[in-house]
Amino acid sequence: MNNERIYNFTGGMPDPDTFPTQGLIDATARALTRLGGHRMVQYPGDKGAMELRQVAAKRFEEAYGVEIDPNDVAITNGSMQALDLIFRAFAESGDTVFTEHLTYMGTLGILRHRRSNLVGIPVDEDGLDTDALESLLRRHSPTILNIVPVNQNPTGRNLSESRKQRLLELSNARDLLILEDECYADIHFGAPPPKPLYGRANAGNVIYVGTFSKIVAPGLRLGYVIAPSRLMTRILAERWDNGTSAFASVILAEYLNDHLWEHVKKLTESVRAKRDTLTAALEKHGKPDVQELHGITTIQYLHALQDNGWVDEVGKNHANVLIWLILAFDKRNMVGSDQEVEVPAHELHAPTGAGLYGDKKSKGSLRTLAEAGLILYEPGNAKGKHGTSARYQISWRSILSGINCNTTNDSLFQCNPPDGGMFSWVKIPDDTNMQTLMATLQRRNVICTPGRAFDVRDRDIPYVRFSFGYPTHDEIDEGIAIFADAVRHAR
Repeated sequence: MNNERIYNFTGGMPDPDTFPTQGLIDATARALTRLGGHRMVQYPGDKGAMELRQVAAKRFEEAYGVEIDPNDVAITNGSMQALDLIFRAFAESGDTVFTEHLTYMGTLGILRHRRSNLVGIPVDEDGLDTDALESLLRRHSPTILNIVPVNQNPTGRNLSESRKQRLLELSNARDLLILEDECYADIHFGAPPPKPLYGRANAGNVIYVGTFSKIVAPGLRLGYVIAPSRLMTRILAERWDNGTSAFASVILAEYLNDHLWEHVKKLTESVRAKRDTLTAALEKHGKPDVQELHGITTIQYLHALQDNGWVDEVGKNHANVLIWLILAFDKRNMVGSDQEVEVPAHELHAPTGAGLYGDKKSKGSLRTLAEAGLILYEPGNAKGKHGTSARYQISWRSILSGINCNTTNDSLFQCNPPDGGMFSWVKIPDDTNMQTLMATLQRRNVICTPGRAFDVRDRDIPYVRFSFGYPTHDEIDEGIAIFADAVRHAR
């Protein structure tokens, strides 16, 4: 048996410790005792069990203050089935579909399978760019716009209130149908995000998708769609499965009727703590270390020396001298330090053709570097078994600045901690080989999702999405340490 630890950062999976095992056991006994076999042997129908539809309507009203008719709700096999039914109804092969330029990979999979003409709308810190949307609407006639306005997957952004208002204006002016996917809307770590488009005045072109899977367990496969009857009729016309499990639905409804917000609070506290652990791990393990500065900065040195004429076509003597300096710092564990290091001359042994004191045959030397002001040479008079007592006073930063190298100690990673949901969208260095990185992570049992999976244009972008709900705190820290090491070796 393979007992190696798996670091699972993929999929929108909540903390397994928040799964309400005993609560569902008790709810099962109550629901089955009340309903009996007569109800369970029947098909649930296209809209599913009324009990769970009522919970979905109640949840919407309590969260947003908007009353929902349970007859406008249909229970689906997870939110994925809701998306599939909606796109079947409103996106024929070849139709233009608008979506955020980075979006849920499951949505992209459905639309690519349907051979839709995908057009990506930019997303920034305020969510979908409505100015860009307006511009693109002058050139395209989409059948539907797909958005994830709250805790956007993968970026974690929230659509601002002003943009939500503008989006509705554009929807009404252009008769634009909007699919509002709010699978992660209940998990927010601060102030609640702006209320949904659905249920507002003049929102007749909006279809709302939600789920219970993200707040309880994806294994339940219980999502839902809310839509006006004229749109719901078209959506359900694509359904052929006789409805979602009534057994699972009535049990979950029995539990959530009394425990919905209590459970959401418990889940949110757990997920928020894990987000903080992931954020701290990215900061800790993303800091440059000695090995990184030694290796990468050496390459920067060599390129800078060549660009500035320090390395001629014949030899790389100055580069050799420079490597001596790096080793001198490395020996003292001071690579990247702002302190100066005094290096006895006898510690630096010249390779063939490069003299320490700038002899006429040398193409490069420490003396030459000193004359250029990159290091400080202090001649010595005392004689010892190692010869002269001359010393070289070397400042790592001054050398770097002298040859115009990048001297920043920036982290490997850029990530804005999300205000909710379960995902962190992590920017990695542009020069990272993504194929090498993902292969290394797979070999080392770190499972995460590359940015390409979310890109409308299928570009190999230098981003990785981490889901932080499922792994333990220790697994998060250990997994990110492995990730940081893999990124360094993939550059």
